[in-house]
Amino acid sequence: MKLSVISTTLAATLFAGALFAGGHLVYEQRQAAMKSMGGSMKTLGGMAQGAMEFDGDAVAAALATMQASAEMAQGAFPAEPDLDPNSRALAAIWENRADFDARLQSLADAITIAQAAPPADAAAIGAFMGQVGPTCQGCHETYRAPMQ
Repeated sequence: MKLSVISTTLAATLFAGALFAGGHLVYEQRQAAMKSMGGSMKTLGGMAQGAMEFDGDAVAAALATMQASAEMAQGAFPAEPDLDPNSRALAAIWENRADFDARLQSLADAITIAQAAPPADAAAIGAFMGQVGPTCQGCHETYRAPMQ
């Protein structure tokens, strides 16, 4: 199980890194960062809920992936609106850019703090998830179109 979680996290990180290094469209870069972030959140959520055994190495790997994803996302929203029809990004991002950027920075800051003092058990992961989950959800509700 431990190897599987670490392998999954590593694979997501490598996939995201490869995509960002390539000549992909900006919205594809954003999507890769968010998918990578989501995979790490799933790993941490599984541990917090007791569906997966706590694994400190997997927690560290998930936090590292989340940090890299947050940093990539910060750079993947250009100054000018990027409203590709294949993207769920809403124009509200560019209309309320200061709020959007502050939300991304808040997420990155929470992850940095968690990396400095990693959650040591399921309850601590739950507390971390309770902090970042609403940040993610609030941003998605405000700045991302629903799935069609």
